[in-house]
Amino acid sequence: MSHHRLRPGSALAVAAAVALAAGLSACSPTSTSLTAPTNAAPTHADAAQGPASTPEAPDTPDDEPAPSEDPADELGTRDNPAAIGQTVTFSEGGVDEWTVTLGKPVLNANAAVHAANQFNEAAPKGMQFAMVPVTVKRLGKDSATPWVDLTVDFVSADGTTHEPGDVSVVAPEPDFDDLNEMYAGATGTGNVVIAVPTKGIAQGTWVVSMGFDDSSKTFFKAS
Repeated sequence: MSHHRLRPGSALAVAAAVALAAGLSACSPTSTSLTAPTNAAPTHADAAQGPASTPEAPDTPDDEPAPSEDPADELGTRDNPAAIGQTVTFSEGGVDEWTVTLGKPVLNANAAVHAANQFNEAAPKGMQFAMVPVTVKRLGKDSATPWVDLTVDFVSADGTTHEPGDVSVVAPEPDFDDLNEMYAGATGTGNVVIAVPTKGIAQGTWVVSMGFDDSSKTFFKAS
């Protein structure tokens, strides 16, 4: 489990972590699962008095083929992104390691980024800063650091991936990269800021992943 961004003065430590994580990930497959937001609105079945009835499925002709399951329809893919507020659990080798929840994003955070640090660069022409608060909880028994294990990027509507390090800025506090090493049960929240294309920003997606395993990528709606 590792992260591609380096902090000043920590290149050797991160390089060692990357090498170790690469060796571990080769024999420990990563998996993910999604849960609904804790403040999700109750369904009609939840609100009804007494047990909810299950409607009978309509009869189908014997010669009608069963509907096929398209992997693209799976929740958390780019074609079917999860909603903001849903929680993704990352597991490795069958052991839960982290939960990650994205809070309400700010798709135009230019003013907030400028106010956070006078030396922050402006977003390039045709782009703007998008910001999302990321809440993590450490589940693994060994301690780990969120910004080392986890990555949050943004995929634009045209399919281009944009990363926090593309334009170097100090995120408004609390900064996700300032979250320190965590032990089991610890939680923390920090902001991730990414320069993204202004055009079609609402049709883009946030993508959260753990380590180098592309199968761990979980996509969320832009807002």
